[in-house]
Amino acid sequence: MFDPMSFDNLLKPKSVAIIGASRTRGFYWVRSFLEYGFPGKIFPVNPKEKEVLGLKCYPSILDIPQDVDFAIIAVPAPIVPKVLEDCAKKDVKLVTIFSSGFSETGTKEGVLLEKKVAEIVKKTGIKAFGPNCMGVYAPRRKLSFRPDLPKDSGNVGFISQSGGNAIGVVICGAVWGLKFSKVFSYGNAADLDSTDLLEYLRWDEETKIIGLYIEGIKNGSKLLSVLKKTTVEKPVVVWKGGITELGSKAVASHTGALAGSAQIWESVFKQANAVSVHSLEEMIDLLCAFSFLPPPEGRNIGILSISGGSSVVCTDVAAQFGFNIPELPREVQEKIHRVVQPVGVNIKNPIDLASSFFDPNAVEFVLQEVMEYIDALIFDFQVHFLTLRESFGQRGIVKKMIKIFVETGRQYLAADKPFLVVLPLTYCEQAWLEAKNQFLNAKIPVFTSIIRAANALAKVYEFYQRKQQYT
Repeated sequence: MFDPMSFDNLLKPKSVAIIGASRTRGFYWVRSFLEYGFPGKIFPVNPKEKEVLGLKCYPSILDIPQDVDFAIIAVPAPIVPKVLEDCAKKDVKLVTIFSSGFSETGTKEGVLLEKKVAEIVKKTGIKAFGPNCMGVYAPRRKLSFRPDLPKDSGNVGFISQSGGNAIGVVICGAVWGLKFSKVFSYGNAADLDSTDLLEYLRWDEETKIIGLYIEGIKNGSKLLSVLKKTTVEKPVVVWKGGITELGSKAVASHTGALAGSAQIWESVFKQANAVSVHSLEEMIDLLCAFSFLPPPEGRNIGILSISGGSSVVCTDVAAQFGFNIPELPREVQEKIHRVVQPVGVNIKNPIDLASSFFDPNAVEFVLQEVMEYIDALIFDFQVHFLTLRESFGQRGIVKKMIKIFVETGRQYLAADKPFLVVLPLTYCEQAWLEAKNQFLNAKIPVFTSIIRAANALAKVYEFYQRKQQYT
């Protein structure tokens, strides 16, 4: 039986052996542990090398004169069983089998080799990621499967059958403010699988939100059971790979897993109240939304923009995702009329401020007045209008307006009202980047389109609504 507490202890190694430290790969794994700052002992293992990046290299793990807690196995597939047996003799408790060439090949030899690996780890009690995986990234514990991953720790856990998608979510997620507690890549799952790792992240106090990328599963009923238990406590966002016929064939050649039908998987996710997404971008959007937004209390939202056309489009999209855009009370409209320009604006909701968008006092007043009457606000921030205004002589308007939007956004979030920023990509890159970073520093989520923002808000709302029903 999988024990999360015992597994957690394995994720605190004081030493690591890199078995198969390879010059042709630039000593990738040794470099990752060195440059990321792993504080323990690092033992390269390769009979062809005497020294690797300033570290003594050993012919075999059995030649290392000190204890080894964790091993990275990066040798040709046929050698892996012998290396695992040596690890057992050395009393290694945790391994990442980076090597590929197992069931994902679809060959009888690969399948039998993976079966042998599974038998060895079961017999010896070693806990193993893989084969065909990247293993573990845990910033607080200075474990990383790349030397350049962020060193700041956060509250998002991610489990991925794919090593590439594990890296992609971390690197792309960092662009949008995500920080991770633990990220696991488990590959072919000869031992540790998605259900074990989900059980662990459910237990882990550092992790508050969980993302999961899966291609196939060996025990669907077990996964459903653990998902149901987990979503009562923490949001789980699931990205299922291989939902098409061609995708299913790609899954078989990637991790040797059986993909299953899209309809069955969607049914499983719905039963468990797991949030289903269909791309890397949507995974990041939802992890950001759960990380930064309070649960929406209802579907009444406000929309603020500088453009009438954008207001119309934003309203259409929000309505398609099931939101209401209620007209503001007449007395509120009259109050707003007194502070905005008299023509060219729409203050009913959606709110089109036109050139009043460049008046800091007017914008702040409107946002404050609207707050009481809506459950969430989506702000369409087209920063290129501000940069043009600044070029016309209104110096400092970009920084001033960003500051007001950030401060007001914080007030919304403090009042448990979601505040989402739509920041369309623009050639005014410096101002765009400054705005994005200021919002993210304030833990206000940023999206590049109204569709992505509305989709994320809708799925967050639906998750919490179902959670109330289930509990």
